[in-house]
Amino acid sequence: MAAPAGLQVSGVTVRFGGLTAVDGAGLTAPPSAVTGLVGPDGAGKTTLCDVIAGLRRPAAGTVRLGDADLTG
Repeated sequence: MAAPAGLQVSGVTVRFGGLTAVDGAGLTAPPSAVTGLVGPDGAGKTTLCDVIAGLRRPAAGTVRLGDADLTG
């Protein structure tokens, strides 16, 4: 039996006008796992979290939670 899918972020790109804030980001977090997102100031951590939370739509890529596509 396959393990249940957790959070999967694949190829997420976010642009603000001519500025690419996140370019092809991806991560996988298994169910019930504690996962951290670290990086320097301006790396796009908050923007990526906004995409995962559904507060911002990516220009490209997908966010999936289990079998559900959260990017619509």
